[in-house]
Amino acid sequence: MGLWSEPSSQNPTPHRRHFGPELPYPPRGTSEDHIELRRPVSALREPVVSACVESGCDYLDICGEPEFMERMEASYHEKAVEKGSLVISACGFDSVPAEIGLLFHSRHWAGPSAPNRVEAYLSLESDKKLVGNFGTYESAVLGVANSNKLVELRRSRPKRARPAIPGPAPPKGSIIEHQKQLDLWGLKLPSADSIVVQERWQLSQKIPMAYPVLMKVSKTLKRGKPSGHLLGTFRKEGPSEDEVASATFKMWFVGQGFSDSSVASQGKKKPDTEVITRVMGPEIGYLTTPIILVQCALVVLNDRDNLPKGGVFTPGIVFGPTDLEKRLQENGISFDFISKKALST
Repeated sequence: MGLWSEPSSQNPTPHRRHFGPELPYPPRGTSEDHIELRRPVSALREPVVSACVESGCDYLDICGEPEFMERMEASYHEKAVEKGSLVISACGFDSVPAEIGLLFHSRHWAGPSAPNRVEAYLSLESDKKLVGNFGTYESAVLGVANSNKLVELRRSRPKRARPAIPGPAPPKGSIIEHQKQLDLWGLKLPSADSIVVQERWQLSQKIPMAYPVLMKVSKTLKRGKPSGHLLGTFRKEGPSEDEVASATFKMWFVGQGFSDSSVASQGKKKPDTEVITRVMGPEIGYLTTPIILVQCALVVLNDRDNLPKGGVFTPGIVFGPTDLEKRLQENGISFDFISKKALST
């Protein structure tokens, strides 16, 4: 396994540390795994992806920038398949809780029931002030700044068929919404989670489940009401140890669908069943993200023969069939079934 140092202005080329001789890139003809730890600078990150693919080295990162992820797939997927290199981005809080959480949610729609839509609500909670690292802010800005490039990239590629969704098209909903059942105010924001999850469902043929059409984000205090610091603050030095220790997250999955999927085709029937599940864990940047990244890497190390030979994928496609959910449960990230009930129609 290669662990690479972060580039600096004096030395923009990452070098591997502690796992063998100092080399600028993985040596050709060797089998290694690479965990990417650099800042969100796509121009510096892509050469590492290219080198890993060329040398047949597996690559994992915690990047949550949709344009970068989709561009890597467009540029390197076929070569990665040929070389036997797995390239997996978003192996952190973006977007493993969303993908693995939705897989967990889907198991509670046992046949003949079927979901029509799944809405995700993220609640960040703390007894103290919610604080993020400035690198997270940079990554979010890059994601928005590159949105036009993402649109151009998608227009240049063949459209994938979307999974068939039973029943009528779900409503789009409002930008701000009060989720009364969870007592959360939801603010709909651009989210890497929704893009990664949709990619997973479009590519996977194993689970005929509708992709989530809406991802709502709510950043609140424990009371579940909007605060004066709805988006928290970002610092270059990041949060203090006390702020990290006091922070937690809850990601709620509220699914509505049909107790019998055959009913969905009978005109414009409304969903008659609701399922709620939840993923819960510690602070998202300094605790949850490293827990997820390390467990993903261990799955690659221990179960490589049972994973795709190579290619550029989202975490759910690679790790969905593995024991990653169990590993996360054992390391402080819980997956909980909350309720299932009939809806009045």
